[in-house]
Amino acid sequence: MGRSIMRYVRRHHVALLALFVALSGSSVATASALLPRNSVGTAQLQNGAVTKNKVAKSAVAKLKVRRDVRGRQGLKGGPGRRDRRG
Repeated sequence: MGRSIMRYVRRHHVALLALFVALSGSSVATASALLPRNSVGTAQLQNGAVTKNKVAKSAVAKLKVRRDVRGRQGLKGGPGRRDRRG
């Protein structure tokens, strides 16, 4: 398996390098375009700035989970195999 991977890399090293450069460049460009550097972080937020009243009610409701509620019951498994060693 190791030889086949090395053979593939030797044959396609230029294409793999170009793919790596293209993907890394586009991710950097996307990150800098969407969110400017140091736009929001702990330094910008004061204590008590984000309260329950300022957050959407749907977001707060999604965070609350009743511990006694269980999800749907899964499918019942088939009979197990007996241990043949005994």
